[in-house]
Amino acid sequence: MSGSTVLIPCPCGACSADIAFQDRGTLQRLLRLTKVQDADEKLRIYDTAQHLVSVLDSLDPQPTLEARQVAKRLHQHLTSNGIMKPLLDLAISELHTLEEGVPHDVNSSLVQLLELDGTDEVLRVPIFTQLLQREQSPVECSICTEPVYDLVGEALKKWDTICSDYDGDWKWKVLPFPRKLEQRCSHTVDFCTECLENYIEAQLDQYGRAGCHLLTCPSSDCGRRLEYDEVKLYARQETFSKYDKYLTLEALSNLPSFRWCLAENCSYGQIHDLIESNHVSCEECGCEMCFEHQIKWHNDLTCEEFDSMEENGDPRFHETRDWVNANTKQCPSCGVNTQKGPGCFHMTCTLCRHEFCWECLASWSDIMPRSGQYSQSAHRDGCYFRSSNQQPTQVTGEHIPIR
Repeated sequence: MSGSTVLIPCPCGACSADIAFQDRGTLQRLLRLTKVQDADEKLRIYDTAQHLVSVLDSLDPQPTLEARQVAKRLHQHLTSNGIMKPLLDLAISELHTLEEGVPHDVNSSLVQLLELDGTDEVLRVPIFTQLLQREQSPVECSICTEPVYDLVGEALKKWDTICSDYDGDWKWKVLPFPRKLEQRCSHTVDFCTECLENYIEAQLDQYGRAGCHLLTCPSSDCGRRLEYDEVKLYARQETFSKYDKYLTLEALSNLPSFRWCLAENCSYGQIHDLIESNHVSCEECGCEMCFEHQIKWHNDLTCEEFDSMEENGDPRFHETRDWVNANTKQCPSCGVNTQKGPGCFHMTCTLCRHEFCWECLASWSDIMPRSGQYSQSAHRDGCYFRSSNQQPTQVTGEHIPIR
């Protein structure tokens, strides 16, 4: 079949030629003339094939010829192993039902373009994932409590082996449950893939850049930290891009030659290698800084003069230092001096995005853990919020209320 043109062998039996036709009416007349007994079944197969072709033609980007050939072999392989329904066995009405999708299912569309590892390149191969054989009875997801129809049990037992000739993350992405985690976790995964996607996104938003390495398995009895390849596999593309960026920024922050820009409205940072002077500037906004002291550049003073001023005293310096000590606190994560505004007492560092309680500097990930249940005892001894019925998000202003 090519586009809407169908080729069938000549029924005369005396030659090996093919007959080409482009519409259902032509096929119907041919079947009537040749007096084929199962003409209705042949027409059903034709209708199904044409519908599948139209679905493939609607994909963007269009799969390459090589990708289509690989898809054909893969579908035949999965069908022969009893894991996938034969493509041409379904009626149009059944295909329309499958196209409507199933709630809380990663295979919500009839066909998906998924990446397979080829010999020379990664191929985006069309796979009719809604045709995978499912269990008749659903399993309840432990997080969203919705019914999820898993692949048939026999298919799961030999899934990795059957798919070994068609390598790639696709074989894990199409499973309704994130089975890849079971290779490192010591428990059976009982939460659906969609819930894991949501959980990773929520954890990353909660922990921010400073805690991006703290993402864990959602199982309450596990808590194993997720590896990079697992986050890449199961996080949505936008979430993974943020996660990858956070990891890069954290790695850069630990380099001795890396410095963040200290300008209030700039979040740029850069590596200062082979510098001849401690007087450096941000390539993004031009802010001038001292590499050695990690402060904005001390105008009219060399680093030696600045050190001497610190040691021997200077009215302006001590006045500034006293103001900083009285009006700012150091971020518990990166150490930058942070000034509180009129907002609530749930603080987020503008430099490293670490979240904490302004009153006691306790980490927000302990105060509001992934369960979503506020933990009053996570505040440190002496903190107003450890004994108050109010939460940090419920109190605003630059100072704590009078007790």
